[in-house]
Amino acid sequence: MTIRMSAKAALVALLAIGSAQTLTAQRVARGPQFHRNSQKYSDAGAKPVTGRSGSASLEARALLDKDGTALIEATTGHLDAGTGPGQIRKVQMKILSPSGKSSTQNFGGSANGNWSTSIARLGSGASVQLQANIGGIDGNRTDVVTVTVPVKRRPDVEVDGVTAPARALAGMPLNVVATVSERNGDMGARANCMLSIDGALADQARGIWIAAGQTVSCAFQARLNAVGAHKVTVYITGVSPTDWDGNSSGSSASTSVMVVSPEAALSYSASFQAQDLETYSHAKNSSTDGSFVDEQKTSGTNQSRQLSMTAWTTANTFAFPVRVRSALIADGASVFDYSNDIALQPSESSPTEDCGVLIDGGYYLSVCNVRWGTPRSEVILSSLDGRVTYFGSRMYTFDGEDGYVENPPVDTRIGLGAYAVTSSVQPIIELRDATGLTFAARPTMSLQSSPVNDSWNGCFLNQYNQINYCSDGWTKGTMRTGSANDGSQ
Repeated sequence: MTIRMSAKAALVALLAIGSAQTLTAQRVARGPQFHRNSQKYSDAGAKPVTGRSGSASLEARALLDKDGTALIEATTGHLDAGTGPGQIRKVQMKILSPSGKSSTQNFGGSANGNWSTSIARLGSGASVQLQANIGGIDGNRTDVVTVTVPVKRRPDVEVDGVTAPARALAGMPLNVVATVSERNGDMGARANCMLSIDGALADQARGIWIAAGQTVSCAFQARLNAVGAHKVTVYITGVSPTDWDGNSSGSSASTSVMVVSPEAALSYSASFQAQDLETYSHAKNSSTDGSFVDEQKTSGTNQSRQLSMTAWTTANTFAFPVRVRSALIADGASVFDYSNDIALQPSESSPTEDCGVLIDGGYYLSVCNVRWGTPRSEVILSSLDGRVTYFGSRMYTFDGEDGYVENPPVDTRIGLGAYAVTSSVQPIIELRDATGLTFAARPTMSLQSSPVNDSWNGCFLNQYNQINYCSDGWTKGTMRTGSANDGSQ
């Protein structure tokens, strides 16, 4: 298997002369195994239902919007893959409610293998039975295919948050990490994870997969040459199936980055974000005559920790190989403490930049010497928080496709919300090069706390089965954020 990634080296050289052209070159991954975005890491959640008669098949699903409207879809091929073969000539639809009541409607067919209809005020506890007459597949024969489809909520894809160093060195790599979740928990979705800087598209991870109820990471890398403040945003497009809100776009999250001049002799910039949340949801379905009641309650916790840090110097050049210690202290207690040897990697380098990179699941570390412009040396540390991390195509690609790595599902890795943190954190970068020179940055970040208190509730009456569908819930907790920047910038 061949692993291909976008060439940092070529991008640096081209940016230095103001060229917009990009090149790709082979890069070597150390540690994790990369996968194509088209390969699902997990297939948790609801899937279409398929039935068959003779050579004819019918694939169907029933997806519920936030406003209570359900779209019933059927095809003789595969949903989301275009028109199926033959023709769906007639459809009988029977709505089956949890109370045992049902209603039947008959529909004309279509001139092709696709059919759909919408039903208002249909609850998620219902099912839909479709009986379709299919022609044009088995000669003159009409095949009758019956399927029963449970009504499921559409995926709700949201950007939970985005982190980047509060300050970045002009012309040097800027790592941006965002977490993206599917919050409804019924079915997974495909989407595009997009990075924009000051409103302009800067990078994207296309066709990512978020399994039902799970969280993933999107990791991007950009270079900003203009000194000053920049708005960095990660947003979602192309949600398929269509998002819970009835469109193909999810939410977005933004942060600010101050790009500073590379003339500083020594600088560091770090940011940290922690969330400690409790969630509760309650659903109650009851008939108006009191003959049927179905009630469910769920609760849980959600913790996340994200760290980004950059440290650099213009006074010295790192002599490879280097040994880098990366550590984090939270409220005086050690969270992690890693030491890694990083050699010069030709695949990461160019005639104007010598670099070595280490990627180990939820951990990214790079060391570079840059010779164009003012010579400078830089260390970048990032934590990658989600179940997997999707990389923007300017950072890594795999066999020509956007790719991801799986992060270790253990409580000791960087970033994962498994350690206590309340008032302060101190990230540490210590580098010792081949000549014995030592470089260090040990900023302390005081954390600011803000409450998280979201709630919802609502009911609607299903006109077909006279059942009231009610739901309520809340998310409560605390978000803590902090940053630290060298005073010379």
